[in-house]
Amino acid sequence: ANYAVKSLTKEATHKTGSAPVIISVDSLGREEQKITETIRRSTIEHLIVPFDAPYLRELLISVKKALPSLQIYGTLHFTIGAENKKLHWQDYEGMYMIFAGPIWIGNDYLFANARDASAHDAVDLIIKSVKQVGTDREAIKNYLMEIHYDEGMTGPIAFDEMGNRTRLPVLTRIVQGERIPIPYR
Repeated sequence: ANYAVKSLTKEATHKTGSAPVIISVDSLGREEQKITETIRRSTIEHLIVPFDAPYLRELLISVKKALPSLQIYGTLHFTIGAENKKLHWQDYEGMYMIFAGPIWIGNDYLFANARDASAHDAVDLIIKSVKQVGTDREAIKNYLMEIHYDEGMTGPIAFDEMGNRTRLPVLTRIVQGERIPIPYR
């Protein structure tokens, strides 16, 4: 989570010209009122939640109630955590979340959550790599750096020189308790 926050801070600063406000929370979520007040006083318009924790549901509901115009975004890590806890999406109404998708077959989900779909793709890519180049770690890494894999359950897969997936993630918004994909413009 710390690495993700540093990376996100660097990118946000680069894109906007000003550093984002970083609000640290204790690991037990005991300061809900204080955090809500800090957000209210900061006059921020966008809140990015880079991780998931057991207390975040209640905190986000409290923040959204206190600041209904605040735009809240959850990273893929946050989304996977919420899916693992089998939370109701209506608790996150209006929130934007990154999703690994697409994982649809017709009108049905092939995988119930982003973690399972991502894990399927990772295992599938490793098997494909081993079949092509053997078990040498460096050969597998080099093979994956050059791959353009269109059969991924989460969409086409390719990597940049840093090993990051080049495909843009799916941004969704929670509307009436459902995750609705937002098309790129």
